Amino acid sequence: MKQKYAISRNDDNASITITEYSEVDKDIYAQLCTETFLIADLPEPQDNPEGVIQAFRTRNMFPPGDYAVRIADSLAQLLADDAQRIIEVKIDDKAEITKRREAAEKLAAEEMEQGLAEDELDKILEAGNAKKKSSETETAKK
Repeated sequence: MKQKYAISRNDDNASITITEYSEVDKDIYAQLCTETFLIADLPEPQDNPEGVIQAFRTRNMFPPGDYAVRIADSLAQLLADDAQRIIEVKIDDKAEITKRREAAEKLAAEEMEQGLAEDELDKILEAGNAKKKSSETETAKK
C-alpha cells in the first residue's frame, strides 16, 4: 500500500496541517485524515524530534515509527523555509518492507558467517589444545 502525507503551512503562518492519504488505485489517493496544529504548540524539531512526533500523533493519525520520523524531518524542513508552503512525504509500504527484509537477511547472513568463523576458530583452538596435551603426555612418558 502506498501512503502520502501532505504537510502544509496555513495562510496565517501560525498553524500547519497534516493530511494523510492512501492509494486506492494506481496513482489515485483517498484522504484518510486531516489534523491541524498550532506551530507555537510544537516543540522545535531540531531540538526535540521525538516531541514533534508525539505532538502530531493523534487518535486519528498515528503513523508508524519510521514514517513518523520522515514526517517530522519534512515538518522541520517546511518550518525552516518561510517561502515553502507544502511538502509531500510519499511512502510505499511494499518497498519499505522489502528494504527491511533485505537488511534483515544481510544481517542474518553476516551473523551466520561470524558464527561459522567463530566455530572454525574454536575447532582450531580445540585441535591445538588436543595436540598440545598429546605432546605433553608423550613427553611425560619419556
